[in-house]
Amino acid sequence: MTMPVAPGSIRDAIGDALAALGGEASLAEIGGAVSARLGAVPPSSVRSYLRLNVPEIFVRTGRGRYRLSGGVEALSAVRFRPVFRVGQAALYHADCFEWLAQQEAASIHAVVTDPPYGLVEYSAKEQDKLRAGKGGVWRVPPSFDGHRRAPLPRFTVLTVDDRVWPFSWRGW
Repeated sequence: MTMPVAPGSIRDAIGDALAALGGEASLAEIGGAVSARLGAVPPSSVRSYLRLNVPEIFVRTGRGRYRLSGGVEALSAVRFRPVFRVGQAALYHADCFEWLAQQEAASIHAVVTDPPYGLVEYSAKEQDKLRAGKGGVWRVPPSFDGHRRAPLPRFTVLTVDDRVWPFSWRGW
């Protein structure tokens, strides 16, 4: 059974495969590398992604053969391009930590993630407070229409110490 993959996963796996395979590869080689990284991915998903993104990201070099149009740097630029803009606000579909690492220091006003990363809210210390029902960043919204609502984290602003934990953010 084929498992769904996160948006952008196939694109990233194709780009990484092409970079690792020396720049140009056949559909079979690309599909094999993508499936090795993500699990069973339908070959049609790989073919469709490649065909829909020629010439913006990929170049068709021959029948069933592709390469990156501008190298790995061009693929990185596509990864961090806004999906939608309204005024000065922009929506990006990316891992927020990867995206933030690419931005100029002190150039961002706010980052909203979905699902929220919960860097502070889901720490052991805050989870203990949630279970005890006292203190912490969790709040219980008022009941409405006779229904007791589940606790929700308050909006959390990270301190410098919160952002410099001694472990990888992705590891949990």
